[in-house]
Amino acid sequence: MHQREKKIISYRSLLLHRLLLTAALIAVLVPAVSIWAASPIKIYYNKKTVNFTGQQVAVTVDGKNINLGGTPGLELINSAKEEIYMVPAYDVFQKGLKAVYKKDGKNITISQYDTTIKMTVDSKTAYVNGAKKTLDFAPTYVKYINAGQTKLLVPARFVAENLGYKYSWKNNSSTEGTITITNPLRLHYDDSWHTYQSTLGKVEYNGNSIDVSNMNSIVIDNTALLQANKIFSKSDIKAAYKYNSKDNSVTIAKNDTVIRMEIGSTTAYVNDEEKTLSTAPRLVINDKTNKKYVMVPGRFVAQTLGFNYIWNSQTGTSSITKANCDYFNWYVGDNFIIPEKIPASSAIGSGSDDNGISDGSIIPNDSNTYPTAEPLQTATPEPFQEAGTPSPEPTTEPVMDENTPNYILKVSGSFMDGKDIVSLETFSAMEAEITSDSTHIYITLPNTINVMENQAYAIDDVVHLENVALSSTDDTTTVITLTKKSNVKYTVQKSDSELTITVGIAPIKIAIDCGHGANTAGKRTPPMPYDLDFNNDGIIDIKKGQSIREHVANVGVGEYLAEELRRCGFEVYESAFGDEDVPLTQRQSNIKNAGSDYSVSIHFNAMGNGKTFNSTNGVGIYYYKNPESAGDSKAFAQTILNQVMKGTPQKNNGINGAHTFAMCKTSAMGTKASILIECAFMTNLHEAVNMMASADYWKETAQEIAKGICDYTGMEYIPE
Repeated sequence: MHQREKKIISYRSLLLHRLLLTAALIAVLVPAVSIWAASPIKIYYNKKTVNFTGQQVAVTVDGKNINLGGTPGLELINSAKEEIYMVPAYDVFQKGLKAVYKKDGKNITISQYDTTIKMTVDSKTAYVNGAKKTLDFAPTYVKYINAGQTKLLVPARFVAENLGYKYSWKNNSSTEGTITITNPLRLHYDDSWHTYQSTLGKVEYNGNSIDVSNMNSIVIDNTALLQANKIFSKSDIKAAYKYNSKDNSVTIAKNDTVIRMEIGSTTAYVNDEEKTLSTAPRLVINDKTNKKYVMVPGRFVAQTLGFNYIWNSQTGTSSITKANCDYFNWYVGDNFIIPEKIPASSAIGSGSDDNGISDGSIIPNDSNTYPTAEPLQTATPEPFQEAGTPSPEPTTEPVMDENTPNYILKVSGSFMDGKDIVSLETFSAMEAEITSDSTHIYITLPNTINVMENQAYAIDDVVHLENVALSSTDDTTTVITLTKKSNVKYTVQKSDSELTITVGIAPIKIAIDCGHGANTAGKRTPPMPYDLDFNNDGIIDIKKGQSIREHVANVGVGEYLAEELRRCGFEVYESAFGDEDVPLTQRQSNIKNAGSDYSVSIHFNAMGNGKTFNSTNGVGIYYYKNPESAGDSKAFAQTILNQVMKGTPQKNNGINGAHTFAMCKTSAMGTKASILIECAFMTNLHEAVNMMASADYWKETAQEIAKGICDYTGMEYIPE
């Protein structure tokens, strides 16, 4: 080994060394197994000229080769029979590492930052910042005869590591080795240089990375320090920032909060109230950029400004998010007249009563609340009632029918866990048409009166959503318009009278795999006994005597499923929809590269010799046998099967985790859950004709699978 990793050369190792040299020479003579080896060089060393046949050493710094010309480093053997890598001092440390190299007679000085190394030619005694050290090999002169140059060689590892660099070496062959020197991050703060070897942190705001490659966050005293200007001012946080170099003060302000700190001090002031910091702000010089950065404690500043802050120790990420808050809450209030249908037999006309209130109308007052009024009633005789019979309870629900306009009870907006949420509630079941473009989401509610009049709210500190407005396009149509950042995704959750739009949520991606190619051997029915029309359009798709290829039915279900899922707000990756037979490993890789959250592989099953039909039938879903590669697939499979069994009556073959099907292996596809569904048996004549050869069945099965996926993921199933 070299210096610290010492290796004593024994007779056995010398013999092995000679065998390796012999093997290398043989390899050169045999082209089929040839290995490149450095050519021997002639040197003058230790008062004699020799043909050097040991390892010649190349040097890289931060991945770049140092040009040593014809004077490479050499593997030399010291008096203790240890192999030591020696390198030209000037070429490696001054030219390559930009250290200061000086030589005065036999005295050598190499210094960089706060480290000074002093050595003497032909002496094993050295000093590092005045501390005495013993070298494994003394600095020595070597003359390279072929290059006509004399170089002073020094022990590479000793000098590199004492200057603070990371050092490693590799034996490439018996005649060639490589030294790798890596420059660590060096930072200047607290009046001295530091070799920084802790976490180089990342920063994100509301899930979006902030580029801190010029100066990562650093950890000092267990506190992440972040670039003050770039993180809090130049990002979407948009706080005011000022650094005063005269008094080393740092000011960061947003809304009504002003933070004032001082470089090197743990005392801070928030709106002039004194606070104590766990770690002082620093003015840091990064040697790689040669620039200064004001670094402040990230958690303190973020939380003081009203943001959420989380430190992820596994990824070294400071995650800053807008604090959860309510934007607005529009509602009709408790005092309003319920719109109701007045019976045609009513004795009251359509004019106003003595209070000026029209029949069935909504009249706002100046305070935007709605006055309580008794419902208008026609005179009707009391029904006959026997003595002792209790009087019926008065009806409190308004009389509604299909002609009675709906109205909005409430619209609210909030920011929750990094997402903007707008919810609305109507008095009765709503009709809602939701459309969108790159910057808007429109919720159109026909037959709905806007009892709150027009409203609008502009959002400060925009993350995803910029503005929400409620208006009427006519007397019975209400529109809610959401203005968002360009191309931000959203999801919809809807029940009878409630609807929620979540803006900024990452859409769930489903991979649909259609398994097998169009011409894969064996993947087809036995010959059909009669003609078949898949779509009932009068066109014969399969003639008597032909077989139905499984791929056709797989894609039939897959295409409908893709349509269903996209309508419900999912992203879809289509795997193996084409005629070619895509290898299993490639399909796995494609699904993983697409970033799929879940995958469903569509198939039709078979039993027997494939030449004749039999009675085996039913639908079943498979997941991976080994738990470490099954993820949540068992629950995913059961949820989908529950929906499938609500459709066309079929035998329930259940869920099956006894196999290792490739398209169920979550670990290979990076999914949370992956299943394979056998929709029916193509070797059962009834199921082949009525399911495999039926576009109606394809569509129905796709709808059932989509409903199961919605159930499992919590998404709202939106019917066609």
